[in-house]
Amino acid sequence: MARAGVEDKRAFDVMRDHITHVHVKDTALVDGKMRAVWLGTGAIDFRWVVGSLEGIGYKGDYALEYEVQDEAPETGIAKWREWFEKF
Repeated sequence: MARAGVEDKRAFDVMRDHITHVHVKDTALVDGKMRAVWLGTGAIDFRWVVGSLEGIGYKGDYALEYEVQDEAPETGIAKWREWFEKF
């Protein structure tokens, strides 16, 4: 949503009754374009995201989308999962 310029909290209010699956990645404005960045270093408020989803009873999975290029997925994905599981 962030890459498309959609305000996440407003989108959540509109879609809350229809959420069945969640894809997780972070994004930041880099050189005038939205780019994937390490979880927790971009614009996404993950505490709000997870808290809001749990607040409506979401019991589904969180699919971590690893799209950064600065570390191989073989090691980077485990770090993302560890970071995200703290919520």
